[in-house]
Amino acid sequence: MSTTIGVGVDGSTAGTAALLWAARECRVRNAELVVVHAAVEGERSSADDRAHLVPEPNRQAGERLVQDQLRQAGVNAAEIKVSTVISDIPVVDALVTLSLIADLIVIGTRGRRDLERSMLGSVAHRLAVAAHCPVAVIPPLTSGSPSTAPIVVGMSGSVAGRLALAEAFAEANRRSVTLVAVSVLGRSTDGGGHIAVPDSGFAELMRDHPGVEVDYRARPGEPADVLLDAAGGAQLIVVGCRQAQQRWQTRLGPVCAAVLHYAPCPVLLVGSSLAVIPVAVSPVLSRAGRS
Repeated sequence: MSTTIGVGVDGSTAGTAALLWAARECRVRNAELVVVHAAVEGERSSADDRAHLVPEPNRQAGERLVQDQLRQAGVNAAEIKVSTVISDIPVVDALVTLSLIADLIVIGTRGRRDLERSMLGSVAHRLAVAAHCPVAVIPPLTSGSPSTAPIVVGMSGSVAGRLALAEAFAEANRRSVTLVAVSVLGRSTDGGGHIAVPDSGFAELMRDHPGVEVDYRARPGEPADVLLDAAGGAQLIVVGCRQAQQRWQTRLGPVCAAVLHYAPCPVLLVGSSLAVIPVAVSPVLSRAGRS
């Protein structure tokens, strides 16, 4: 079965950072890249939940923007299979819909102001609570950590926490790097109240990934602080998050929100896929074009 990674772009430096990271992940996973650009802004009301074609000038402008951003990111179509979607619905809806068939969704953030900017929350927040697959949130362009840097995962006994641990093992295995598994003494790293220590599930993941070196750390303190302390010099933080059951609910939970807010590296949010997605947004998937 082929692997698909979706990424949202808007012409910004945040979009370029997300595209660069997504392209690297495609190389690691031998995956197809689907680049999504929304040709509309704002939210669509329920009365407008029907298919609308993108006006031709908007579609052409969107295609040019995507191609320019692909060039800026140095994405080589000879290396990676690339598809583009010029969406007639807001980017969150488009990416949530894509998450129904994708293995990973990638989104950039302009930094802390972007994560704080409205009561509805940032695109990253809203996508994380609604997506049906893991979501990678990429901070603004920085020098980044070396490819040999470890991956950090927050341990929790919740469903999302166990899924996050499995995803973290898979990521560490793909990259041949150390996995730092962090447990907070007496607390849960996803704020859900399910405290995790190495158990039979942890041992099974170690058996399934014999090449992954695991550095297990149990520390006292606030869960977000402990995770962020462990993430110094890491290339990725993986954390389980509680997801919304309502379309526009945007609460991530305090631990995930704090990690997103202060993380020095990309964050991979892994939920339990409980979101309710409107069927009316599905036409975006049928209008993908090859770049």
